[in-house]
Amino acid sequence: MIREVVKADGVILVVGTRRAHERILEKAKTRLGDNGFVVNDWLPGTLTNSETLYVLFKFDEERC
Repeated sequence: MIREVVKADGVILVVGTRRAHERILEKAKTRLGDNGFVVNDWLPGTLTNSETLYVLFKFDEERC
């Protein structure tokens, strides 16, 4: 299934919240090639509260 998504230029999201996951995430990034990306600083609630965060970022963007 993952190969099909990558072939279709889709997005694969792999989340690891512990330091022990770093090696696994780096391996996944390498295997995904150009479609792989790792973020080390993750804002809590980004996935579960994305709508709220979007509104806050949009509000802050308008203030600048």
